[in-house]
Amino acid sequence: MKCLIAILFISFFGIAFPFIGIGQSNLERIDKNSILSGFAQKVEGTSIQFSSGNPAINNALIVRSADIENKIVWNTAPIPHHYNKADVWFVWMAGVATGKNRQNSSYNLFINNKKQILFNIAKKGSGQWTVHGKEGVTLTFIPHYIDENKDGFGFMYLKVPTKRYQK
Repeated sequence: MKCLIAILFISFFGIAFPFIGIGQSNLERIDKNSILSGFAQKVEGTSIQFSSGNPAINNALIVRSADIENKIVWNTAPIPHHYNKADVWFVWMAGVATGKNRQNSSYNLFINNKKQILFNIAKKGSGQWTVHGKEGVTLTFIPHYIDENKDGFGFMYLKVPTKRYQK
């Protein structure tokens, strides 16, 4: 599955510790067998060196606006052919700029070139949030670390209905 999204930070190397703090939300009911890596391969976009909460991950994709010319595109892990659950969750490390000297910003998430979710990042809003999109798609951000600039770092959880995206 191909994702096009406008988020500040997306890890190049997938999920390192996706279950930290997961009990803080309704995500605690996710069957661990329905979670796949939300990042498998970069397709296009700007890359930067960036230290994360995982010392093994020091590269990121970055975008600073929802302008279609300023985008990042990547592939998730594929949904296995034998997968038979109604929904699948893609999880990746992420960061959002919400702290000092930041502006409110809006971003679009596309799946397979189809716009699914419009979400807003509010300055001084580094807490957990969930946005419900089209066709049963849901995006949740759960921060696990707030840096000295008040930017939030944690994990994105993208729920998609299996039947719409399985090949």
